[in-house]
Amino acid sequence: MVSSGRSLLLTNYRGGGIGDFGLSLETHLKSRLGELETEETSLDGRGSLRQALHSATHRGPLFANLGLTAWGRSGVRNFLGFTAVGVHQSLSPPTTVIVHHAIEIFDLHETGYEVSRLVEAGAHAALRRVRKCDLVVFSPRLSEIMTDRYGARRVWLVPLPGELGLTQVTSLPAGPPKVVHAGYWAPYKGIERFVQVAERMKGRAEFLLGGRPHAALSTDDGFRQKVQHWTKQATEAGVRMTGYLTPEQLDLELTGSTVGLLPYTSVSGASASFNLFADRGVPVVATDLPEFRYLESQGAGIRVASPTLDGFTSAVEGLLNDREQWLELSRRQAEFVRRFSWDQFVGGLLSRSGNGGSSHSRGE
Repeated sequence: MVSSGRSLLLTNYRGGGIGDFGLSLETHLKSRLGELETEETSLDGRGSLRQALHSATHRGPLFANLGLTAWGRSGVRNFLGFTAVGVHQSLSPPTTVIVHHAIEIFDLHETGYEVSRLVEAGAHAALRRVRKCDLVVFSPRLSEIMTDRYGARRVWLVPLPGELGLTQVTSLPAGPPKVVHAGYWAPYKGIERFVQVAERMKGRAEFLLGGRPHAALSTDDGFRQKVQHWTKQATEAGVRMTGYLTPEQLDLELTGSTVGLLPYTSVSGASASFNLFADRGVPVVATDLPEFRYLESQGAGIRVASPTLDGFTSAVEGLLNDREQWLELSRRQAEFVRRFSWDQFVGGLLSRSGNGGSSHSRGE
């Protein structure tokens, strides 16, 4: 039975892909429901006990948008938070959890900090606490992991939703070619490879490295050293580094003959950075990984490339030199975002939770 209480959104701290996803989710849920209570976690874990108690005892629908380090790197706090979400499911469903990754999907050498066997076991135990909830995932691999390893039975696989209205492709763009890497910096993002492609193509296109180091990873000395190394390499290669870009600044940067380049070495569930390009109709070259293949199979304007310097360089050059193909992929991006928009996503989310929204609902 669906509770008539006000919905609660428990969401990851902002500053990374999961937290930023939560900000958009909050906006779109409010547009449907009219009223929504929001609890945002903190990197230092402040308020974690209160948030856990609130989530467990909330007398209404609960939507949880959490990463495995939603309350920082404290295993105890994160285990407590996920346990509270599971308790809500047993006491006062519906409980919907957006699962962005599982410990089994990570390349543990690329997380940005040391992951001991104890931490690995704790992350697995935390995610098991929500396996009976209604789960939402953005990766076929993650869907299989949640079903096969965790015993989840209600898993909705869907591409990460896109934002409508940011772009409309009507003709071949003007302007010099530009290659862009966007999103927060992390070891698996392939920043070093991006810089190598920039060195290879120097003088043939402008290269822009947007974003900033991930907040949680930046507490680690080893990661900070990596950032210094990437910055030095990028400067020497003539790459323009912008830091964090607002949506309005992204609109200005992602114009003309622009290609997004995401030379990831692994993907932990989905790429929010991909959507920064898709939302604006910009074609993307990305590593041949299952998550990017999934987006390609769903109609996205993406070209997958072998994870080598030659492979990425050839794919980028080929796209910049073939304007008709660029435009075709750009059109695919626009259509992809229309099919998997935030409106469509939140409508499906509420339908699966038994909450169809109120008179505040809006269509496409």
